[in-house]
Amino acid sequence: MAAQSSPFAKLAQMRLISLVASEITAVSHFDIMALDQIVFEAKQFLESLKTNSIINDYSFSVQTSETQRGVFIFEIGLLSALGLKRVDFSLAAGPGA
Repeated sequence: MAAQSSPFAKLAQMRLISLVASEITAVSHFDIMALDQIVFEAKQFLESLKTNSIINDYSFSVQTSETQRGVFIFEIGLLSALGLKRVDFSLAAGPGA
């Protein structure tokens, strides 16, 4: 459904996004008081992808939602090793998501 020039048009990119989204969702089940633990585990996962040459680089930030309690908003950017495509996406996760 994505435009042909979009990085979301490639199956490999979508599999990578799905992998990252499911892992981020899994580590963000903690309460808001454990934000440091969530950030640590998410960065550790992204570093493991980089170490294993699945991605070349990443950017990562997280903040709590101002409108919904227990929701974390992740801003993630990945540079895929496969097609050298930059993929940026947002993800809402947490106990309240």
